Order: sequence, then C-alpha cells, then structure tokens
Amino acid sequence: MKKKLVFTLIGPKESKNVTLEEITAEEKEGKKYIGTAIGKDVSHCAYLAAKYEKTFLKEGKYYYINTEKDKDIEELRKKQPNSIKVEFYGELNDKRRIK
Repeated sequence: MKKKLVFTLIGPKESKNVTLEEITAEEKEGKKYIGTAIGKDVSHCAYLAAKYEKTFLKEGKYYYINTEKDKDIEELRKKQPNSIKVEFYGELNDKRRIK
C-alpha cells in the first residue's frame, strides 16, 4: 500500500484539504514537476511548497523523497541533521498524450 499524506491547510480566507501520494523514481515519469522543498519532514516540505509555489494547492498530487546527496541538503544538515528533500508532482494535462 502506498503512503499518503493528508492534511488541511488553513488560510485567512479559506481552508483546503490536501492529499498527496508517495511515488517512486520510476513513477515520476509522465508527471508534471511542480517544485522541490527541503525541510524537517514531508509535512514541513508540503507546507513550504504550499506557501511558496502558487500552483501547489491546485495541482499537487504526488511527492517523491529524493535521497540523493547534494550540496544544498548537506549544508542544511549541518544545522538540521535529519532534513529531507521532497519533490512535488501533479498530473500532466496534455490531452494529446497516448494512454
């Protein structure tokens, strides 16, 4: 069974229920990349994505925990040792795509 992250984002004008499904590296193929966040855990990364990426709440459906090491994550881990990098994806809206 796939992991799902379910949360409610409460804003000054409205609340939004969000459900994100974890995907594998292979499942990223054919999905629309929305953005990447680095944070303490998946929930923290989703919060950052919702706050800073305008299309996240409308289009975000999937997340992928990127375990590859890079300079940014290693630098942050000096201050927050358990930080993770999460990529967010949505569905492609290209109707010409063959299913």
